[in-house]
Amino acid sequence: MLAMRRTPADRSHRGGAAGGGTAGGGAAGTRACRGNERGAASTELVVIVPGLVLLIALMTAGWRIWSVRTQVQDAAAAGARAASLADSGARARSVAQEVIGADLATSASMCTQPQIAVDTSGFLLAPGVQADVRVDIGCTIALADLLIAVPGTIRAEGHATTRIDTFRQRRP
Repeated sequence: MLAMRRTPADRSHRGGAAGGGTAGGGAAGTRACRGNERGAASTELVVIVPGLVLLIALMTAGWRIWSVRTQVQDAAAAGARAASLADSGARARSVAQEVIGADLATSASMCTQPQIAVDTSGFLLAPGVQADVRVDIGCTIALADLLIAVPGTIRAEGHATTRIDTFRQRRP
C-alpha cells in the first residue's frame, strides 16, 4: 500500500484556503514564512549577554556608591556621638577621628582619602546653654576597579550633629 501525499488543496478542512494560501493560518503557509532559523540562538546570545554584563556592572557601581555613602553617614553619626560624650573640645576632636577611622576600617569601606571635620565650638559655651557637635566626612569612591571600568570617582559625604549634655561642665 502506497501512502498518498496530500497537496495544499486537500488541506482546506484544516482552515487553509482551497488554493493553498495562508489566509486561514493553515500549516502549509507557516512553514514557508518561518524561514531558516539556524544560528538564531547564538545571535540572540551575542546580543543579550553584553547587555546583561553591562546591567550587572551598573548595578555593582550603584551598590558600591550606595554602600559607601551609607558607611560614611554611619561613621559621621558614630563620630558625633563619641565627640558629644567627651569632656573637652580637644578631646572631642581626637575621639571623633579615632571612632570614624575605626568605623570605616571595620566596615571595609571603599572610601578613600577621607577628610574629617569636627566642629567643637559648642564646648566654648557655658553649661546650661544648648550646644552641638557637628561632624562632616567627605571621601572619594573609585569606580575604575569594577567589572567594567567606569572612569573617574564620585564624592561621598556624611554629616551628623549631636547635642552636648546641656548641664555638664565643658572645657575648650
